[in-house]
Amino acid sequence: AEGSGIALTRSGNSITIASSASAPTVTIQRYEEVPGSATSTITVSGFTPLTTDTMVFLDGVHLDWGAGEDITVSGSVITFANQVQPSQKVLVKKITVN
Repeated sequence: AEGSGIALTRSGNSITIASSASAPTVTIQRYEEVPGSATSTITVSGFTPLTTDTMVFLDGVHLDWGAGEDITVSGSVITFANQVQPSQKVLVKKITVN
C-alpha cells in the first residue's frame, strides 16, 4: 500500500525518515536562533554544518557560503558578512542521506 513500510521518528530537532526496504534513510536536523542582541556569529549546537549538506536562512532568505559571500563557516560557528539583528531569525537545516 502507498506509504506502507515507512517510519518517521523525531528526537529533539532531528527528524529521521526510514524505509523497511533497502531504501536510504534521510535525516533532517534543525537549529534555530533569534539573537538577543546584534551579532555577527552564531554557534550551532547538535550538529556541525557542512557546505555539502547544510542550508542557512536569515528571515527565510537562503544565504550563500564562502569568502565574499553572505556567510563563512568554521566548525560549528557561522560568521555573517552583515550583523544579524535581534529580531531576525537564523535557521540552519542539515539534510543527510545514508
